[in-house]
This record gives sequence, C-alpha cells and structure tokens, in this order.
Amino acid sequence: GTRGPRKVAPPASHPRPHRTTPNGAGDLGKFRTPHEAARAARKDAAGIADAVKHHRPVPAETWKDLTEHAGDPDYTRALYERLGPTGAAALIKAAHGNPAHLKVIERSLGVASHHLTMNARWLDALLDESDRLGDHRTAVHVLTTADTSARTRDALTRLGLQHQHQHPAPSHAPGHTAPPAHAPAPPRYPIQPPATPAHVPAETAHPAPAAPSHPSTGPGHPPTAPSHPPTASSHPPTASAPTTLLHETLLHETKGGLS
Repeated sequence: GTRGPRKVAPPASHPRPHRTTPNGAGDLGKFRTPHEAARAARKDAAGIADAVKHHRPVPAETWKDLTEHAGDPDYTRALYERLGPTGAAALIKAAHGNPAHLKVIERSLGVASHHLTMNARWLDALLDESDRLGDHRTAVHVLTTADTSARTRDALTRLGLQHQHQHPAPSHAPGHTAPPAHAPAPPRYPIQPPATPAHVPAETAHPAPAAPSHPSTGPGHPPTAPSHPPTASSHPPTASAPTTLLHETLLHETKGGLS
C-alpha cells in the first residue's frame, strides 16, 4: 500500500524576551491610541506657552493633565517635543517652587528622556534659559532628581552636574569629616594691635614689672629691715640692780675711811 503523508513536527517555540515598558505606552495608558495622547500633549503645551507669553499662571486644568499623564511616554514625548528645552525651562519657572508641580515635572521629564533625545545640547539650552529666567538652581534640582535615561545621565555628567539617584555622595568614616568645599577667605580688614598714644609717657605706656611681694634673701638681695623696729623697754633689766647697789656701798665705805 501507499504510505500516508509524514507528520511534520512544529518548530520549537522560543519565549519572547520580556521588555519592560513605562506606564502608558500607547493603548496601555489612559488614551486609546498614541495619536490621541500626542494630541492632548500638544494642546497642553500650547496652553503652557500661551500662559508664559502673557505672564499668566499655567491653568489648573493643565497641571491636572500633567499629573494624570506624567507616566505616559506618548504624552510626555509629544509634550516636551512641542515645548523644547526653552519651554521646559519656562514650565519649571512657572511651577514657582510648588513641590507637587516640580515633582510632576521631574516624573514627566524622566519618562520622556527614555523616548526623546535629551542630550547635552538639549540640556544646556534648558539651563541657559533657566539662567536667563533666574531659576538655575530649581532647574538643576529637577534635572538631577528626575529618573532619566542613562544617556541623559551621561549628558548631565558631561555638563558637570551630578545625578543624585545614580551617584550618591560618598560617606565618610567615623571620626573623619569631609574637607570644606571652599577654604575660608582671609579677613577683609585684618585686626591691628591698638597704637600707643603719643602723649602717654614711656613709663606709663610700658610700666616696669612690680617687685615681688616676697623678696629673696640671697646674696644679691640684702635682707630688708623690719617695718616695725622693736621699741626700747621703759624698765631697765632687773639683773643690773644688785650690781648698782654694791657699787654704791663700796664707794660710801671708801669715802668714810678717807674722812
């Protein structure tokens, strides 16, 4: 008989590599399509630019959208593509130091850096605009605390900015303190010793050292006479009385014999 068709084994299946995608990619976010997310981002970017141009605060509805979609890569990519580095600097300035608003900018910038080219040139333009707006410190804080891509972190390093998440400050061993960043500057006006007035006599300006309260009795220092010399007694010593009486008796007897 005729042999039937030989069974063909299906090719071995290989598991697809697991790739993590930030929250909100395309249909995974709150928008149904990436196009819808980009359209909403461009609308918010236009509102931000209009508020900055007319020196008005960014609308509360725009901050609400930024908060809600800060983790959506399609939204954040379109937002910062439309804003550009100067618009991003203006958005940081428009936060006016509000911690909640700055945190939203940090998160959205971090997500966008994985899908948008934020190289050293882009970051340098943002920092230049922040300098012009007088908001350099806040911009540096946002850039160095955002969870940016490795490429953006490398660009920050080339610009001399240290990424706080990836490069924490080194700890010092107990008993050792970190060297100061800047050595103390010399005093502008050094302290001078007070000058001696011209009219003060030399002996007054420089008095001689006082004599010691207990002078030495060595060979170079004769003993000092007592301040209270002993007073002579008003009564003669009693030992001389018998001698005087005997002398007077002998004198009297001698005179009597001669007479």
